[in-house]
Amino acid sequence: VSVDDIGSSLPRRPIDVFEWADDDGIHDIEVTLRLPEEPRMSRDRVRMQIRGERELELWVIGEKALWHFHVPRLYREVISVKSGFKVVTSACKIVVFLRKTSTMPWRFLKG
Repeated sequence: VSVDDIGSSLPRRPIDVFEWADDDGIHDIEVTLRLPEEPRMSRDRVRMQIRGERELELWVIGEKALWHFHVPRLYREVISVKSGFKVVTSACKIVVFLRKTSTMPWRFLKG
């Protein structure tokens, strides 16, 4: 997902605050991204893409900024068609679910 595809002239801001979890023996990685203040967040304002099997990029079109989260190389491969996200508007957060290719635990999010 490139910024040109979104077509926004808003200032770009990185999403720096996030948590991630990998429960042993489960196929999903959960990444929780927190935005400072975007009260009108909704699913149609979020663009997520997994390139290949190891690169994650997510854009959020906010009211005051274009928020960006990028992991150029994930710790291990993921299955893009079984990965996704949900928006929790009340908490100004986005939860990304990454489907792993195996149950092997991840030591890090970034590889």
